[in-house]
Amino acid sequence: TEKTTGAIEMFRSKIENWYDSNMDRLTGTLKSKFTRRFTFIAAFIVCILVNADTIEISRYLYNNPEARAQLAEQAYKTGADDSIKKDMQQLTQSVNAATNNDTAKITLIQLQDSINAKMATINKAKAALEESIPLGWNKAEFSKIQGTDWLVKIIGLAITVIAIMMGAPFWFDVLNKISNLRGTGNKPDESAKT
Repeated sequence: TEKTTGAIEMFRSKIENWYDSNMDRLTGTLKSKFTRRFTFIAAFIVCILVNADTIEISRYLYNNPEARAQLAEQAYKTGADDSIKKDMQQLTQSVNAATNNDTAKITLIQLQDSINAKMATINKAKAALEESIPLGWNKAEFSKIQGTDWLVKIIGLAITVIAIMMGAPFWFDVLNKISNLRGTGNKPDESAKT
């Protein structure tokens, strides 16, 4: 029986390895054929519509310390805000508790109220971004772009598209490495601080 059990375990292990390798290959194929293509198309369309030019935004934030400070403050507030997570947990609980039509109607009303509140928050954030970052197209934007400025505009938009294509995991890793770099090295002596 030990021989049979060992053979079954070996067979099970081979099946698991076969399945894992095929799923990895399939995932890679799907990413290369579909995900990257759709991500590129979506990033391209959004960047063009929003006029998300990395070079122009960098110049603007470099030359305007007030806008830079305001944007950083808004980013910290947004990062610390866990209200969306709490709202989703509350909605999940209320949906799970819904057993009759009246409760379902109440849940839908709560969901609609929550969505309206989030839309108001998004509109407020959009207004704050428009104040602190040059986004969007207008007539002045077209009139100030002359000659080789179009090449700089295209390069700025391309950088934004590439940054979006890299994805969130890449940027989280980069930020992690930067924060680890900042924390490395010996701490300064007390006498050096004063």
